[in-house]
Amino acid sequence: MMQHYRSLSLAVAACLTLVACGEPTETAQSPQAEPPVEEPAPAPEPVIATEPPVSRQPDIPPPSAHIALNPGLYRADEVELSLSALRFELAIPGRDIAAEGGYEVINGVLVLSATGGETGDVAFPLECQLVRAGPSIAFDDVEDGSCGVLDGLRFQRESRPG
Repeated sequence: MMQHYRSLSLAVAACLTLVACGEPTETAQSPQAEPPVEEPAPAPEPVIATEPPVSRQPDIPPPSAHIALNPGLYRADEVELSLSALRFELAIPGRDIAAEGGYEVINGVLVLSATGGETGDVAFPLECQLVRAGPSIAFDDVEDGSCGVLDGLRFQRESRPG
């Protein structure tokens, strides 16, 4: 009887080997079959603010807005600019310019509007950004050419004789 079970065991083992080495069954997947592709999740909708952002700082004027031009005589090279009670006199001897008129300073921009004198080839009004440059005040173009002959000059106020 032992012999009979041994033969039967060998026969079953041989059948299992043949089944395992044979063609794939319906439940096994073919090596050529591709795995299913997962669809990516849709991107979340962007959040759009319905109200404008709240300003956390008040409008602060640029540092040049705090530069004061006190009445007096200012010099830069051969250029003299005299200021008094919202009036100016501009003298550039080398260019035969001796203009006068009104001036104002708004947010750090000096505007000179000539009303008389010899303006030569200078196109008024002149608009110059005032920039602190150590003990001097530099005049720069607000827009290309707006400061004219004064662009790039560094003016110093003459001290009063005492």
